[in-house]
Amino acid sequence: MKAAANNGHALLRSNLIPLHFPPLCLCNRTTRLCSLNLNLTLNEPSTVYMALQYDPPLTAFTSSSLAGLNLTSPPVGVLRYTSLEFATPGVQQLTLSTLASGRNYSIALVAVDRSANLQPQPQVLLASAVDVTPPVFVTYSAAALADTAIGANVSLNEASSVFWVLLRTNATVPTAQQVRGGHLVACMSCRARTRLVQRWR
Repeated sequence: MKAAANNGHALLRSNLIPLHFPPLCLCNRTTRLCSLNLNLTLNEPSTVYMALQYDPPLTAFTSSSLAGLNLTSPPVGVLRYTSLEFATPGVQQLTLSTLASGRNYSIALVAVDRSANLQPQPQVLLASAVDVTPPVFVTYSAAALADTAIGANVSLNEASSVFWVLLRTNATVPTAQQVRGGHLVACMSCRARTRLVQRWR
């Protein structure tokens, strides 16, 4: 994206790598964290100011309010705030790392040149980080409802699908993938084996 016209202001272009629409962060399922890279191109020596917020953002920036933020004490809602110096025209990469997954982000950018020409409007980029964090059981319990039936009660921290199997006492515990795929450990003395899927909203 770029400013509509130069008009004596520093020209700022930014784009995500890789390109997506809507743009996506790169997320790691092991660390459960995400990152994104911004390529910024300026036509003259300038300073770029960047503020990162969740989307929808709590703060709507003007060019002057974004460029004038206190680097050490940004307002509530601003997750990251930084400046990037361009000593010469060209391209620099700004990396935002350790972002939470499953969130939408708003990135506000504005540039000012060495003659104090400030871009008239900040540029805003929206990015989405896919959810790579598994759900968490808040509570769970099971009890016999009859000789051949067991009821399970669970609550989770987000909308999820729950897979479960009924096994005999001291049976080998299956892996999560086995339960999800419906693989049951042999239950030689059970009168019933059950696999249920339930969705919580």
